[in-house]
Amino acid sequence: MLAVEKAFALQYFEVMSMIASDWPIQRVDAVFFHARSFNGDDDGLFELASELTSTISENAVVINGGDGEGFTPGTRVWPGKDEYTRRLQALGCKVFPSNPASRTLEEGFEFSGLAEENGWKRAVVIGQPFQLLRIMRTHLKVMKKRKYHMDVYAVAPRSVDYNKVTSGNQGRSSIVRWSQMEMEFDRGALYEAQGNLATIRELIEYMLIWRRGLYP
Repeated sequence: MLAVEKAFALQYFEVMSMIASDWPIQRVDAVFFHARSFNGDDDGLFELASELTSTISENAVVINGGDGEGFTPGTRVWPGKDEYTRRLQALGCKVFPSNPASRTLEEGFEFSGLAEENGWKRAVVIGQPFQLLRIMRTHLKVMKKRKYHMDVYAVAPRSVDYNKVTSGNQGRSSIVRWSQMEMEFDRGALYEAQGNLATIRELIEYMLIWRRGLYP
């Protein structure tokens, strides 16, 4: 393996290993619950939010305040705030809707703004394992742009069915979850090139150093 290829692969190995064991050891202020698509894309996430708010987090679950509209106007790509609120409240969670947002980057800005309004400095973001790398890179990019630093941790459900057919990014239907991982990988490279994601190296440094208060 060429040195540059090994360096690239090693960074992915390092960051995914860290994300897999990123459960916070100190209490956090809120749970960030990004909008997920239909047909099981949100498997385990509502239960995870409930578990977190009864253990490591204060009872504050932040959700997208939109009605389900996606990036393309007129398209409905997730169930919307009313459905999320109903399901979370049934599990005993206190819900904090943000302003509406049509994609993860916009959600990141809205979640950060709501956190600043409430004085929250520590949060857990939840998602399926293969989605968390992009979500964490999004939040780090938002922190840099908004200049509001938070300690954000990534937590996934303990069990995921990768053979299940679900809807995917922006409401794409009937995609085996296993196949969604390659699509997620490709989006990471695209969004970084567009300037919308922190680099993997920046995320590693954030998780190793910045979250300890040693800001750059």
